[in-house]
Amino acid sequence: MLDFQLAQCASPVLDTSFLIYTCTDKTLRDQHYEDLLRLYHDELSKNISLLGSVLKKPWDIFVNKVQELTVHGINAAIEAVPSAMLDSSEVFDLDVSQGDESVDIAEIFSLKPIRTKEGMHRLADVILHAVEKRYL
Repeated sequence: MLDFQLAQCASPVLDTSFLIYTCTDKTLRDQHYEDLLRLYHDELSKNISLLGSVLKKPWDIFVNKVQELTVHGINAAIEAVPSAMLDSSEVFDLDVSQGDESVDIAEIFSLKPIRTKEGMHRLADVILHAVEKRYL
């Protein structure tokens, strides 16, 4: 489970929280949030062991890191969820940035308001879950 999205040395909690908040809905989080965290921790532990090392952070330390760092995953989700709600005609085109010339991100990344009630609820549910878990 290696993630080279940002190629940085950071806690796996950052990716875990981002994944959970962008790829699950309220029902799944309400019913299985702790299960998802436990599954991630167990799989991470197994894979670290297969690579010849030992996970130095047992479950209780992992949970403390979740409490401390999940706010960063939520922050990323607050940007990603509205992007996922865009109509395909509104999605920004990264192909405009070709070659060596710099491009102002504001020219290609223009986030529009969420237009559907379902989309607004999805974002509100992320924030509500985060408040309920005391991450915010």
